[in-house]
Amino acid sequence: MRKSKSENIAIVGKISLTKRLVSRRQPPVTPHPRPQPAVELLGEDGEPAPFERYQLSSVGAYLYSEYLHCEGETLTLRLTLPPVAEPLIVTGEVVSACTDGDAGMGIAFRNMKRKEKRLLQEYVARKFVNHVK
Repeated sequence: MRKSKSENIAIVGKISLTKRLVSRRQPPVTPHPRPQPAVELLGEDGEPAPFERYQLSSVGAYLYSEYLHCEGETLTLRLTLPPVAEPLIVTGEVVSACTDGDAGMGIAFRNMKRKEKRLLQEYVARKFVNHVK
């Protein structure tokens, strides 16, 4: 026995309504937290030195800290940039030190390998694009 067109529509409507109700009962999917970037200033002993926060660019960083190094001093930094598995170890030179307001120091990255530069540029570009959206 054939069903009429209106009966077929009603059956399809019940099926799609049932699918919608079932999908609403499923627990919400929680995304995995994104790994956060990290900038660490390494002391002479290889241990991280303290600072409050940082701003990162493709050519350097600004570290907000009351513990300042002298301009011209060479420092070692460890940059962890998701999704890159291995941290980058880069050399930086203190190009400015400020004790007023937001105390801190500007550090220019020096002698970076091409691959490190490219990874850092790609990371900063992704962060900028995601921030603008």
